[in-house]
Amino acid sequence: MQAHFGRSGLHMLSYDPRDDANALYLFDVSGRDAAKQQLYDDVPRLVTDFGDVVSMSQFYGSIYNMTPAHMDEIHAVMIENPDLEVITEQGGERRKASSIIASDTLKMKRQRSFFPMFLNDSDKKKV
Repeated sequence: MQAHFGRSGLHMLSYDPRDDANALYLFDVSGRDAAKQQLYDDVPRLVTDFGDVVSMSQFYGSIYNMTPAHMDEIHAVMIENPDLEVITEQGGERRKASSIIASDTLKMKRQRSFFPMFLNDSDKKKV
């Protein structure tokens, strides 16, 4: 079995001895589960670094040299994450992780703002 000291997610290979959060990462089922959970934070953070939209080819280029995370898991997180969407060249939304290709675009979903405290009493009853 392999193991390394570092973190999970996109930055698996980063290690900082001053960081207590670093732990022994095992390449087993529980380690992969932990890595996938970390991807739910890491992938949107990276997309935001690009300005909320990034081509899949740019995304791949930015992560391939820094992570051994499995691409199937990264793609699954892109589809499952409620804050992300993968858009085809034709403008449609990808619904399957296995169908993501380099010409697609990864973007943050627009957030719908809802502030019930600004509704009057009659509008609150409708909600």
